[in-house]
Amino acid sequence: MKQHYRTWFPYMLIGLTVILSLGVILWVKHKMEEPTLTPAVQQIEAPTVEEYQAEIIKILDEYSIQEKRMEVYNALFGLTVPSEMRAVHIELVLLFDDASDTPASVKAGLNDLAIEYPWIP
Repeated sequence: MKQHYRTWFPYMLIGLTVILSLGVILWVKHKMEEPTLTPAVQQIEAPTVEEYQAEIIKILDEYSIQEKRMEVYNALFGLTVPSEMRAVHIELVLLFDDASDTPASVKAGLNDLAIEYPWIP
């Protein structure tokens, strides 16, 4: 007696393999065409030393009128600083950072900085 083997199984296996391969190829091709979602890097140009000094003078003049230490601190934190002015900027930020400082001690600190940096009012 002759056994009759099913002849459709190898064809289904080949068909499913081809369909799976095409699916993987199309998926990879689609992924390669998608734009990558890299964050946009915004180039910020540092101001010149003169622009920075003018901005600091404006901020400190406002402080001498209103004496709102935290507003000055926040304004200093938001500035872009030229590399030549990093040291003075750090000193200014630290001067306005300490919450226990009184307006008199802040003014004394500003006077000390004005000795070293004559452009500070």
